[in-house]
Amino acid sequence: MFNNMLRTLGIRVAAALISLFIIVVAGRELGAEVLGQISLLVVAITIINLVGGFAGGSALVYLIPRNEGRSLLYLSQLWAIVSGLATGVLLYYLGAFPVEYSWHVFVLGILGSINQNYMSALLAQQRIRAHNFITLLQSVGMIVVLILMISVFDTRSIESYIMALYVSYISVLIVCVLLIRNTGHKNGEKTGESLSILFSYGSLVQLSSILALLTYRLTYYYTEAWLGLAALGILSVAVQISEAVWILPKSIALVQYSKISNLKDDTESAQLTVFLMFVTTILTAVGLLVLVFLPDSVYIGIFGSDFVGLSSVIRFIIPGIFSISLNIILSHFFSGTGRILFNLIGSAIGLFVVATAGYILINGGKLADAALVSSIGYFSNFVFAAISFFVINGGIKLSVKKGKAIFTRK
Repeated sequence: MFNNMLRTLGIRVAAALISLFIIVVAGRELGAEVLGQISLLVVAITIINLVGGFAGGSALVYLIPRNEGRSLLYLSQLWAIVSGLATGVLLYYLGAFPVEYSWHVFVLGILGSINQNYMSALLAQQRIRAHNFITLLQSVGMIVVLILMISVFDTRSIESYIMALYVSYISVLIVCVLLIRNTGHKNGEKTGESLSILFSYGSLVQLSSILALLTYRLTYYYTEAWLGLAALGILSVAVQISEAVWILPKSIALVQYSKISNLKDDTESAQLTVFLMFVTTILTAVGLLVLVFLPDSVYIGIFGSDFVGLSSVIRFIIPGIFSISLNIILSHFFSGTGRILFNLIGSAIGLFVVATAGYILINGGKLADAALVSSIGYFSNFVFAAISFFVINGGIKLSVKKGKAIFTRK
């Protein structure tokens, strides 16, 4: 388990560095306003992926080991296509993204949903090395194509980013199909029962994830509406830089979730979670301290003159980033032990706080206020999750030492 986590962390760090480089290239070559458009497209694609996960996605990690032989993966892919089209049309009529890029959103959203199902199937089989390789492949594909579009084809527009997405998504799809095909995963016969299993668990997982996404990104829509696309571009860069620290808890949680889903012992799962929260606290704090002390001149030198004031925006969002770093570990405990309702309630609380505080503070306010709203929402979500975790495990003597023993056990 320790080796898996180290490999996962290494791959995630590499992928995060590439993602930061993508932001740097896009910021310098495309500008803040185009980055604002890109952020709206990415949020729309992510929403499509989350709806696709109502019958798939991360729920497959929990369900496949417990329902061997059923046609869960195949039904998930069918749902990814149908729901992708329906969700894309709904977002189109809601004006959630620039309408001229509608077909790109539809296609990329469906591809993303199909890919996430394959990736979840790999995790369910505890094929973490393959999962890590594909994660890195997607990041490398993105940056290579983006640089080629800008430097070779001289395309300094949102189209260069969209093309990079296509290449990376299709590359991942090809590799995933080959890997899953070679596992001999069998198609089950009881289609009705398989659908019931998927939706009964997957719907709670994804509803929670959708609410969490809106908690993280509702400020984007407030900012675009009241402060403009350029301001949204600056906010999106600040968020992505700060969220890069999440590679630490996400890497840890990836291994944690795979382990807990196969442990079938809630006491050991709780002890493991306490140890991993301790580790996450230390590592995340170190990473965030680096961002706190970087002056604005450094960010301007990296991203360009469009991004004046970026450091102050980052400092306002850092407390929230730290809260969610710990919440990531807690939420994977709830998911891995089948307690999805706690994630759902926590996400709903966070969304309510962001929606209310955002309307009050961002309307007529400054960009730093949008970052502050995000932090408040993140913190409220974490507080609920932490209280719930310790109430659930009130009869257990939780220990970092015991958690470490479970973590190092083969």
